[in-house]
Amino acid sequence: MVMPLLLEGLQGVVSRWRWILAWGILMIVLGLVALATPFTVSLGTTLFVGWMILLGGIIELGTTFSARGWQGVLFYLLVGILDILFGLLVISRPIEALGMFTLFFAAMLFVAGVFRACLAVFTHAPNWWVSLLSGIVSILCGVMIAAEWPESAIWVVGTFVGVSLLMRGVSTTSLAWGLRKLDQRFEGRRKEKPAQIA
Repeated sequence: MVMPLLLEGLQGVVSRWRWILAWGILMIVLGLVALATPFTVSLGTTLFVGWMILLGGIIELGTTFSARGWQGVLFYLLVGILDILFGLLVISRPIEALGMFTLFFAAMLFVAGVFRACLAVFTHAPNWWVSLLSGIVSILCGVMIAAEWPESAIWVVGTFVGVSLLMRGVSTTSLAWGLRKLDQRFEGRRKEKPAQIA
């Protein structure tokens, strides 16, 4: 009884499965483009991050003027100024910033992999070996990226953006096909109801 009610609630979303499918296909295409041009995407991502940091700093700076009576306003003023300076630095020197982001990404992968592997070994949760394997792969990726630096800066960020877009596109497309099947079931129900009334 719960399942039909759940499906009825989905009816509004189900009818839009074509839009969801189109969005999934677009993400797959963008993912493939990113994988084909990793350096361009890496540079674009770095510039985007730089502009976001700069914008955040400007907003931070703007909010300090509305809180002039507060004692902690100096701290926010300094943070805003630092964000603006860092954002301008990233925008003006995107290739150097890309190298820095790549090293940070490698360190993040390594540390996350160590934590995941340790957690798997010490907790022995169900299927703990999968988490251990995931941690080891993450550690190896971090080490490989760091070992190939600065050459790895050319492809790392763009490749990971591409893979992320591709995976999200595949999962969204899969969801759309599932919703399409539900839409066909709803269509069958709508056709049955007039027949039952007659």
